[in-house]
Amino acid sequence: MEGLLHYCFKCLQTRFIAITVAIVTLVLTGCSGTPGVNGHPAPTLSSKRTSPSTDGTGPTSGSPSSVGSKSSPGTANKSRPPRPGSISSIFQSIPQGTSCGPSAITVAAGSSNTVFTVTELSITPTAVCFAGFDASSPPSVIITTPSNTRYTATTGQNSGLWLWTLAAGPGENPIATIGGYSFEVMTSAPMSGGSTTAPSSTPASSASVPSGEPTNTTTGSSPAALRSASVRQLFTRQTEFVAASGRFTVVKPVEPTARVVHASAGGELQVALAGFPASSPAFMTVYGPRTVSQAGGGPNYPLFRDLPIVMTNAAGEALSRWEIPADIVGGTYAVWISPSPRGCGPQQACLAFFIP
Repeated sequence: MEGLLHYCFKCLQTRFIAITVAIVTLVLTGCSGTPGVNGHPAPTLSSKRTSPSTDGTGPTSGSPSSVGSKSSPGTANKSRPPRPGSISSIFQSIPQGTSCGPSAITVAAGSSNTVFTVTELSITPTAVCFAGFDASSPPSVIITTPSNTRYTATTGQNSGLWLWTLAAGPGENPIATIGGYSFEVMTSAPMSGGSTTAPSSTPASSASVPSGEPTNTTTGSSPAALRSASVRQLFTRQTEFVAASGRFTVVKPVEPTARVVHASAGGELQVALAGFPASSPAFMTVYGPRTVSQAGGGPNYPLFRDLPIVMTNAAGEALSRWEIPADIVGGTYAVWISPSPRGCGPQQACLAFFIP
């Protein structure tokens, strides 16, 4: 019996020592990390990830964000639609000139209730003619945009009236987008002209002579005479008046419309789009220069260059800008666009521009 008790005591002692060692080991590993391979501590759950992100959710800790950077444009994954290998037909509407004719909008001097509507990229710009204004003093047109920015438009004479040619659409600053605009017609007139319209700005100080000053010994003029001369200068000074005002609304076309805004060798080819699907890609290809076969065939425009993809805004507008090489061969070039603008077939070019 005594031997059995001794044996049980030894077993309990061995298990107690093993349990104690295990507890100490757990305490130590909880402070310094779980042992890894070859004695190196394994990383804990609180370790920060330093490898590049592959899940597409964003940058890793400590690295700058690349979302929206120029090196990763949002249109890079847009596949181009099939386009012709060459072009033989161009569908292009020829813009007409503007004049103060029957279709022009007339703004009379002193009016403030002129209201009209303008369509973006219209074939013919809107002619606004000002009647009842001094033919020797051109008025200025101050335009206030939907963003409350003010611009000055110039006028020219036509049929004895002052003409403002109003073009609207992308690239046609300041009237570059849809929305409500207002305008004021500013003109110069002597303040003694009896106008009832309040001046938009007051003339410069008249430099009148304060009373109580001695007579000028050089000219012999009295203070009263000097004040009288200053008053005459004040009344003959030219001051700008708001001679007329009104407002207009720019609306988008009912069908996709495109226009070449600018094109020059060594400069830019600017193509304006309006009425296209909102927030969507538009594809353009330049063909040319125009050639004619010796056998008497029709014109041919060989493929020249695919232009960068452009995205329309929420209003279906876009302005494509491409730098034309300075050494480009002169001639007529065509622009193919997808989706096709109004009246233009999928195998036709919709626009043309000429390089001298």
